[in-house]
Amino acid sequence: HTHTHTHMLLHCKQALFDYINTCRALLKPIASQYKGRKVEKHEILMQMTVPFLEIQSRLNTLIVTLQTEKLIDLTLKLGEEVHLTVEWINAIQQGRDIKPLADVSF
Repeated sequence: HTHTHTHMLLHCKQALFDYINTCRALLKPIASQYKGRKVEKHEILMQMTVPFLEIQSRLNTLIVTLQTEKLIDLTLKLGEEVHLTVEWINAIQQGRDIKPLADVSF
């Protein structure tokens, strides 16, 4: 049971990192474009928020089932990076200027 989770998580890890990095790359130009202005309805931002919240809740659920500290650490790191990205999306929508997030890596 745990082995399956381990394999799946390690396989998903790279995909999640890639996904987060792709989204951050998309956020950079949007952030500079809307600097200091509120964004009412921005399709890309809205489309990004939903999967991130979904990923976040799945990672939280996953942590409960994990037994190894290494995997828990990894899942927490992923969760944190997802959280930071959501915060950045919110900041952009509110017209707050925050430093662009760097790419995540292992």
